Amino acid sequence: RQPLAAMSTSLDFVLRYQDRITAERSNEKLLMVQKQVQRMAVLIEDALRFSKADAQKTEFAPQMLDARESCEHILEPIRMANAKNHQIIFTSDEGQVLADPGLLDHILTNLLTNAQKYSPENSTITVTLAREADCWLYSVTDQGIGIPEADVLHLFEPFYRASNAPKHAGTGLGLSIVKDYVEMHGGTLSISTVENEGTTFSFTLPIARR
Repeated sequence: RQPLAAMSTSLDFVLRYQDRITAERSNEKLLMVQKQVQRMAVLIEDALRFSKADAQKTEFAPQMLDARESCEHILEPIRMANAKNHQIIFTSDEGQVLADPGLLDHILTNLLTNAQKYSPENSTITVTLAREADCWLYSVTDQGIGIPEADVLHLFEPFYRASNAPKHAGTGLGLSIVKDYVEMHGGTLSISTVENEGTTFSFTLPIARR
Protein backbone atom coordinates (compact mmCIF):
# COMPACT_ATOMS: atom_id res chain seq x y z
CA ARG A 1 0.00 0.00 0.00
CA GLN A 2 2.84 2.42 0.79
CA PRO A 3 4.13 2.71 -2.82
CA LEU A 4 0.58 3.23 -4.10
CA ALA A 5 -0.07 5.95 -1.53
CA ALA A 6 3.18 7.73 -2.43
CA MET A 7 2.36 7.58 -6.15
CA SER A 8 -1.17 8.81 -5.60
CA THR A 9 0.01 11.75 -3.49
CA SER A 10 2.66 12.81 -6.02
CA LEU A 11 0.36 12.53 -9.04
CA ASP A 12 -2.43 14.37 -7.25
CA PHE A 13 -0.02 17.20 -6.44
CA VAL A 14 1.14 17.52 -10.07
CA LEU A 15 -2.39 17.41 -11.49
CA ARG A 16 -3.79 19.85 -8.96
CA TYR A 17 -1.01 22.43 -9.15
CA GLN A 18 0.40 21.88 -12.65
CA ASP A 19 -0.35 25.46 -13.71
CA ARG A 20 1.41 26.88 -10.63
CA ILE A 21 4.50 24.73 -10.12
CA THR A 22 7.79 24.87 -11.97
CA ALA A 23 8.85 22.21 -14.46
CA GLU A 24 11.63 21.25 -12.06
CA ARG A 25 9.16 20.66 -9.22
CA SER A 26 6.86 18.69 -11.53
CA ASN A 27 9.75 16.50 -12.70
CA GLU A 28 10.77 15.91 -9.09
CA LYS A 29 7.30 14.56 -8.28
CA LEU A 30 7.20 12.43 -11.43
CA LEU A 31 10.60 10.95 -10.58
CA MET A 32 9.18 10.00 -7.19
CA VAL A 33 6.36 8.20 -8.98
CA GLN A 34 8.85 6.41 -11.22
CA LYS A 35 10.82 5.29 -8.17
CA GLN A 36 7.68 3.91 -6.52
CA VAL A 37 6.69 2.09 -9.73
CA GLN A 38 10.11 0.43 -9.75
CA ARG A 39 9.67 -0.47 -6.09
CA MET A 40 6.28 -2.03 -6.81
CA ALA A 41 7.76 -4.02 -9.68
CA VAL A 42 10.29 -5.50 -7.24
CA LEU A 43 7.54 -6.26 -4.72
CA ILE A 44 5.45 -8.06 -7.33
CA GLU A 45 8.41 -9.96 -8.76
CA ASP A 46 9.54 -11.11 -5.30
CA ALA A 47 6.01 -12.15 -4.37
CA LEU A 48 5.67 -14.22 -7.55
CA ARG A 49 9.07 -15.85 -7.10
CA PHE A 50 8.36 -16.64 -3.45
CA SER A 51 4.95 -18.09 -4.29
CA LYS A 52 6.44 -20.37 -6.96
CA ALA A 53 9.30 -21.48 -4.72
CA ASP A 54 6.93 -22.13 -1.82
CA ALA A 55 4.72 -24.26 -4.07
CA GLN A 56 7.79 -25.98 -5.56
CA LYS A 57 6.84 -24.74 -9.03
CA THR A 58 10.03 -22.88 -9.86
CA GLU A 59 11.44 -24.01 -13.20
CA PHE A 60 14.87 -25.57 -12.65
CA ALA A 61 17.03 -26.43 -15.66
CA PRO A 62 20.70 -26.67 -14.65
CA GLN A 63 23.35 -26.72 -17.33
CA MET A 64 27.11 -26.55 -17.64
CA LEU A 65 28.29 -22.93 -17.46
CA ASP A 66 31.69 -21.33 -17.54
CA ALA A 67 31.99 -20.08 -13.96
CA ARG A 68 33.91 -16.89 -14.75
CA GLU A 69 31.96 -15.91 -17.87
CA SER A 70 28.54 -16.52 -16.33
CA CYS A 71 29.42 -14.28 -13.38
CA GLU A 72 30.93 -11.53 -15.55
CA HIS A 73 27.71 -11.51 -17.59
CA ILE A 74 25.72 -10.86 -14.39
CA LEU A 75 28.18 -8.24 -13.10
CA GLU A 76 28.16 -6.10 -16.25
CA PRO A 77 24.73 -4.42 -15.83
CA ILE A 78 25.31 -4.01 -12.09
CA ARG A 79 28.55 -2.13 -12.77
CA MET A 80 26.75 0.07 -15.31
CA ALA A 81 24.05 0.97 -12.77
CA ASN A 82 26.61 1.72 -10.05
CA ALA A 83 25.09 4.97 -8.77
CA LYS A 84 27.12 5.01 -5.54
CA ASN A 85 30.44 4.55 -7.34
CA HIS A 86 31.38 1.30 -5.61
CA GLN A 87 34.56 -0.44 -6.63
CA ILE A 88 33.52 -3.97 -7.61
CA ILE A 89 36.43 -6.41 -7.54
CA PHE A 90 35.92 -9.80 -9.16
CA THR A 91 38.21 -12.83 -9.04
CA SER A 92 37.47 -16.35 -10.21
CA ASP A 93 39.07 -19.73 -10.62
CA GLU A 94 38.62 -21.45 -13.97
CA GLY A 95 36.18 -24.25 -14.57
CA GLN A 96 32.56 -25.15 -15.12
CA VAL A 97 29.63 -24.90 -12.73
CA LEU A 98 26.36 -26.82 -12.92
CA ALA A 99 23.62 -24.22 -12.49
CA ASP A 100 20.36 -22.88 -13.82
CA PRO A 101 21.39 -19.62 -15.58
CA GLY A 102 18.26 -17.68 -14.62
CA LEU A 103 18.34 -18.71 -10.97
CA LEU A 104 22.08 -18.04 -10.70
CA ASP A 105 21.47 -14.59 -12.20
CA HIS A 106 18.82 -13.89 -9.57
CA ILE A 107 20.98 -15.17 -6.69
CA LEU A 108 23.99 -13.03 -7.56
CA THR A 109 21.97 -9.98 -8.59
CA ASN A 110 20.11 -10.02 -5.27
CA LEU A 111 23.27 -10.36 -3.19
CA LEU A 112 25.09 -7.68 -5.19
CA THR A 113 22.25 -5.16 -5.14
CA ASN A 114 21.95 -5.70 -1.38
CA ALA A 115 25.67 -5.06 -1.03
CA GLN A 116 25.27 -1.82 -2.99
CA LYS A 117 22.17 -0.76 -1.08
CA TYR A 118 23.71 -1.17 2.37
CA SER A 119 27.22 0.10 1.61
CA PRO A 120 28.51 3.69 1.64
CA GLU A 121 29.55 5.48 -1.52
CA ASN A 122 33.01 4.70 -2.93
CA SER A 123 33.40 1.56 -0.83
CA THR A 124 34.56 -1.81 -2.15
CA ILE A 125 32.45 -4.85 -2.99
CA THR A 126 34.36 -8.07 -3.61
CA VAL A 127 33.03 -11.04 -5.56
CA THR A 128 35.04 -14.27 -5.51
CA LEU A 129 34.51 -17.67 -7.11
CA ALA A 130 36.70 -20.40 -5.67
CA ARG A 131 36.77 -23.95 -6.95
CA GLU A 132 36.82 -26.28 -3.94
CA ALA A 133 37.34 -30.05 -3.97
CA ASP A 134 33.65 -30.86 -4.43
CA CYS A 135 31.88 -27.56 -5.14
CA TRP A 136 32.13 -23.94 -6.22
CA LEU A 137 32.21 -21.37 -3.41
CA TYR A 138 30.73 -17.96 -4.34
CA SER A 139 31.27 -15.03 -1.96
CA VAL A 140 29.99 -11.44 -2.03
CA THR A 141 31.66 -9.15 0.52
CA ASP A 142 30.77 -5.53 1.27
CA GLN A 143 31.92 -2.77 3.62
CA GLY A 144 28.41 -1.81 4.63
CA ILE A 145 26.33 -1.47 7.76
CA GLY A 146 26.55 -5.13 8.72
CA ILE A 147 23.78 -7.05 10.45
CA PRO A 148 23.07 -7.16 14.21
CA GLU A 149 23.86 -10.54 15.75
CA ALA A 150 20.28 -10.97 16.99
CA ASP A 151 18.98 -10.74 13.41
CA VAL A 152 21.33 -13.21 11.75
CA LEU A 153 19.45 -16.38 12.73
CA HIS A 154 16.21 -15.03 11.24
CA LEU A 155 17.62 -13.34 8.15
CA PHE A 156 16.55 -16.04 5.68
CA GLU A 157 12.99 -16.23 7.00
CA PRO A 158 10.28 -14.87 4.66
CA PHE A 159 9.39 -11.19 5.29
CA TYR A 160 12.09 -10.78 7.96
CA ARG A 161 14.18 -7.62 7.77
CA ALA A 162 17.17 -6.73 9.92
CA SER A 163 16.51 -4.19 12.67
CA ASN A 164 18.99 -1.71 11.16
CA ALA A 165 17.44 -1.85 7.66
CA PRO A 166 14.08 0.01 7.90
CA LYS A 167 15.28 3.15 6.10
CA HIS A 168 16.22 1.02 3.08
CA ALA A 169 13.35 -0.17 0.87
CA GLY A 170 12.86 -3.93 0.65
CA THR A 171 10.32 -6.74 0.70
CA GLY A 172 11.91 -9.08 3.24
CA LEU A 173 11.64 -11.86 0.65
CA GLY A 174 14.88 -11.50 -1.28
CA LEU A 175 17.17 -13.60 0.90
CA SER A 176 14.50 -16.23 1.48
CA ILE A 177 14.21 -16.64 -2.30
CA VAL A 178 18.00 -16.74 -2.68
CA LYS A 179 18.21 -19.50 -0.06
CA ASP A 180 15.52 -21.52 -1.86
CA TYR A 181 17.32 -21.17 -5.20
CA VAL A 182 20.69 -22.16 -3.74
CA GLU A 183 19.16 -25.22 -2.06
CA MET A 184 17.48 -26.24 -5.34
CA HIS A 185 21.04 -26.66 -6.65
CA GLY A 186 21.97 -28.79 -3.64
CA GLY A 187 24.05 -25.93 -2.24
CA THR A 188 24.19 -24.04 1.05
CA LEU A 189 23.96 -20.32 1.87
CA SER A 190 25.80 -18.76 4.80
CA ILE A 191 26.58 -15.35 6.23
CA SER A 192 29.46 -13.75 8.10
CA THR A 193 28.88 -10.21 9.37
CA VAL A 194 30.14 -7.56 11.76
CA GLU A 195 27.82 -4.66 12.49
CA ASN A 196 29.10 -1.34 11.07
CA GLU A 197 31.95 -3.13 9.27
CA GLY A 198 30.45 -5.30 6.55
CA THR A 199 28.95 -8.59 5.49
CA THR A 200 29.92 -11.63 3.43
CA PHE A 201 27.30 -13.89 1.89
CA SER A 202 28.66 -17.20 0.64
CA PHE A 203 26.95 -20.01 -1.22
CA THR A 204 27.99 -23.25 -2.87
CA LEU A 205 27.04 -24.73 -6.23
CA PRO A 206 28.03 -28.08 -7.75
CA ILE A 207 31.01 -28.49 -10.04
CA ALA A 208 30.06 -29.55 -13.58
CA ARG A 209 31.88 -32.79 -14.27
CA ARG A 210 32.23 -34.10 -17.80
